[in-house]
Amino acid sequence: MLTFLLFTLLLFIKYHKNREVVKFITITYLLSLIIFSLKLMEYGYNITELMSGDEYYYYYGDSGQTTQRVLWIFINSIIRNYDIFGEIGSKLLNIPIGVITIIALGKVNNNKIPYSNYILFLPYLLVMFTLNLRDNLIIFFVIMTFKNIEDGLLKSYFLITIYIVLLFLLRPLFVILIFIIVIMGRIIRLKWAFLKSHRKAFVIVILLFMFLGNVFKDQISKVTQSYTYNIQYNYIDNYINSAKFTKYGDGYTGNISRDRIYGAFRYVFAPLPTSLISRLFSGTNPQGRVDDIFRIIHQMIYYYLLMYIILNIKHVKKVLSSFTYLQINVFLYLSAYMPIYSFYLFGSSHQRHKIPFQIAIFILYYYIMTDKKSSINKIKYEKT
Repeated sequence: MLTFLLFTLLLFIKYHKNREVVKFITITYLLSLIIFSLKLMEYGYNITELMSGDEYYYYYGDSGQTTQRVLWIFINSIIRNYDIFGEIGSKLLNIPIGVITIIALGKVNNNKIPYSNYILFLPYLLVMFTLNLRDNLIIFFVIMTFKNIEDGLLKSYFLITIYIVLLFLLRPLFVILIFIIVIMGRIIRLKWAFLKSHRKAFVIVILLFMFLGNVFKDQISKVTQSYTYNIQYNYIDNYINSAKFTKYGDGYTGNISRDRIYGAFRYVFAPLPTSLISRLFSGTNPQGRVDDIFRIIHQMIYYYLLMYIILNIKHVKKVLSSFTYLQINVFLYLSAYMPIYSFYLFGSSHQRHKIPFQIAIFILYYYIMTDKKSSINKIKYEKT
């Protein structure tokens, strides 16, 4: 709880002069705390557990016994050993982290999208802010890495190294993903000159990584071995097993190409709001009814966003071509969750793994809507 209060104090100190941000922080905190209170009531009535399996693992885990999630387990160990109301405090920590992540997203989009619209169109974000999970912090570190790459200053490359190391301690796979996206983003923007103009900075980063690679060589070796195993088990063997033995197994055909497409459809469109409503009335969700209610609202809005984009598909190319290099990188990163988790577990991942892709859909929706309004206003002006 003290850690949560400290992070909150730092947030208000940093943004106290920005009325719009303070208003957003206040509203987000209020709504998140209301949701958390309702979830505590469900726990009090034995409707749900205080902690999910992943939350329990993070809170009571040993960072020395894992090659991933090290940073998040370490943060939890500090809360567990030195904070008050440890379990509750660990679940509240994501409120300030979630807020700063949305603020970072807003800056990526040049503050053209009001901060409050993120939680208005993606209400399940508020539920995620009350869970002891690493997802929000991962998104924040990735955004800050891309932002510093865009800045291109000497100090930026020092910060990039820090963010990459922190990200490596949370989700090593995404470090590789960042390098892939940086290259893809440059190809899309056709700015190969960037590589020449920043070659000194790249040399500095490479030297820093060589130094860090020597310092953390044992940890890197463990991660390499872990990923060699995980690629075989999770992304090949377990993909087939999850397709065969989950309740969605009737869609499994044995044809990997066809099944990947089916997994992608499941990732993008599942769960249907109707199935969530059915689960709400049956009371079978171990996360409780509050989780179901917000997920129903969230998915209904998400389906509206998808339909709007489909109906205005002709605007997509224009919108994407107007994106800056930073926006392209962040958009590619958020969108990358779809192919990754479509393949992983046959697309049947938790809502928190779908949220980044849905953020990308929301951003695309908002820019298309803005572009349409601009075109309409231009036509009206020309007629007058």
